[in-house]
Amino acid sequence: MIKTVVKFMLFMIILYFLLNGIEIQKVIEAFGKVSLLGFIFTLIAIIIGDFAFAYRWKVLLFHKCSFKASFESVIISSFFNLILPAKLGEVSKVIYLKKIYNLSVSDTTAITIIEKFFDLFWMSVMTYVAALYIFDDAVMRFSMIALISIIIVFSLFVKNGKIIKLLNLIPFKFIRVYSKKMFHISKKRIRLDIIFQVFLITGLVWTFYFLSNYLFFNYAFDFNLSISQTIVVVVVSMVVMSIPLTPGGIGIYHAGVVAILTFYGVDKEMALVSSFLFHATGMILSGVITLIIFTLNHRSFGMFKKVYK
Repeated sequence: MIKTVVKFMLFMIILYFLLNGIEIQKVIEAFGKVSLLGFIFTLIAIIIGDFAFAYRWKVLLFHKCSFKASFESVIISSFFNLILPAKLGEVSKVIYLKKIYNLSVSDTTAITIIEKFFDLFWMSVMTYVAALYIFDDAVMRFSMIALISIIIVFSLFVKNGKIIKLLNLIPFKFIRVYSKKMFHISKKRIRLDIIFQVFLITGLVWTFYFLSNYLFFNYAFDFNLSISQTIVVVVVSMVVMSIPLTPGGIGIYHAGVVAILTFYGVDKEMALVSSFLFHATGMILSGVITLIIFTLNHRSFGMFKKVYK
């Protein structure tokens, strides 16, 4: 009860921040300033990024599933991530691939964990680049050295199997056994050729996510953001979207983007409308494709009911 009240209060604070000082007439005018060509280019960048995302899953599964299956699962999880808090949509990939294509839950769960490490690395790189424009260079150099050291130590830790000793310390038998199983499945996929491919593909995924933001805010709208400023927008949006406050980051995503854009000199009304349209574009695009996938496969949202109930 207290947790719900706190979340509600935080949401109301965010809502106040978003709407305070807003002029309705300027909001209406902002919708009319969207460039259709820039919007179309943004959609293309988003879809290509989804293709790269799907191919990454195919590679991590050692090509045991088709590209079609990977693409379907990625789109569906993207849709659920935009309507559920805390990235819970990731679970839908595991369920969908099991129910439709009979892929092992253990394998797909392990892959979901593995891909997050690659995402975390590229997000850390983008965060580092963004922070170069905020903090002192000396501090950032030290941070990058620390980050690289952590990655190296973790890699050696996993390679030597030391992590099993830590997993054995987990008090609950079911969690301990399942965690060790996930580790062994993940370790089988830690091959140099796979790591190299997934590393490059993940870089491509993040590049197109950055590009979709850059095209949208500079061509669908005319904010004239630099590359570094767009990187800051991307990093902030990803960080706030991971906060489990509201379904799909509604409100908190918009507050984060509006705060950054207004800091860069964009009118608050334009910033609000652009953040709303970008978030809505991703939700509608993935939602429409998800409906098409369910229709073609004769499935419904009911297949996830027990999980998200």
